[in-house]
Amino acid sequence: MARKKKKGDEINTNAWMDTYADTVTLLLTFFILLYSISSVDAQKLKELALALQQALVGKDSVYELGSLEEIKIEKGDKEAEKQSEKPPGEQGQNQAQNNTSQEPLNKDELKETLEEIIEQKNLADSIKLVEDEKGIILQLHESLLFDSGKAQLKATDDILDALNTIINSVSNNVLIEGNTDNTPIHTSEFPSNWELSTARAVSVARHFIDCGVEPKRITVKGFGEYNPIAENDTPENKSLNRRVDILILDEEGAN
Repeated sequence: MARKKKKGDEINTNAWMDTYADTVTLLLTFFILLYSISSVDAQKLKELALALQQALVGKDSVYELGSLEEIKIEKGDKEAEKQSEKPPGEQGQNQAQNNTSQEPLNKDELKETLEEIIEQKNLADSIKLVEDEKGIILQLHESLLFDSGKAQLKATDDILDALNTIINSVSNNVLIEGNTDNTPIHTSEFPSNWELSTARAVSVARHFIDCGVEPKRITVKGFGEYNPIAENDTPENKSLNRRVDILILDEEGAN
C-alpha cells in the first residue's frame, strides 16, 4: 500500500523563479552602474538592457529605461531647485563671481554698479565713491580697516563682505593705494609711513586674493604721506589723509 504524501513533501516547482529574479535584478543594476560611470551611447545601452531583460524574463516583463535626455532634464530641474533654495545673498554672490568673466566696465557702468551695491549694503556713510580720470575710487577711512599704526585688517564683516561683492561683481583691474598723514612713524616693523601705507595696501590685496580674486587683477601702492587730499594742518584734515583708496580702473584706465 502506497504511503500517503505529507503536505511538507510537496515540491515547490516555482522556487527557481526567486533566484532567477534576483539574478536579473543584479544584472540590471550592473548595467545601470556601467551607464552611470561611462560615456557609453545612451541608445545602445537602452537597447542592450531591453534585449537582456527580454531574453531572461520575457518581453511582457520588460521595464523600459528612461532616455539620456530625460535624465539630463531631471538633473537640471533638481539643480535649479537647489539653487532656488539658497539664501538670496548666496545666489547674489554666485552671480557676482560669474560676472568676472565679462569685459571691463566703462566709468559710467562702474559708477552705477558700485552705487547700487553700496546702497544695498547700507554703507554709503562708510565707503565714499570718488570719480578719477582712471576709474572710480572706493575711499575708506583708516579707522574702518586698521588700528592706528597697524597694518592688520580689523574691518567688520559687513565692510569686508561689501568690498568682496564689489570686486567680484566686475572684471576690471584694481589698484589699492595706502595713504597716511605726515605724522612720522619709527618702529621696528614700519621705519616710515611708506612701509606702513604699503603694508596696509598689501593686507587689503591679500584679503581679496584669499576670497578668490585673481592676483593678476590687483596692483598695490604705498604713498605714505605724499598723496594727501587735505592739508595736514588740523587733526580733522590729517584724519582725511589716513585712508585706503581702492581704485577700480575703467577700460581706458586699465590700458
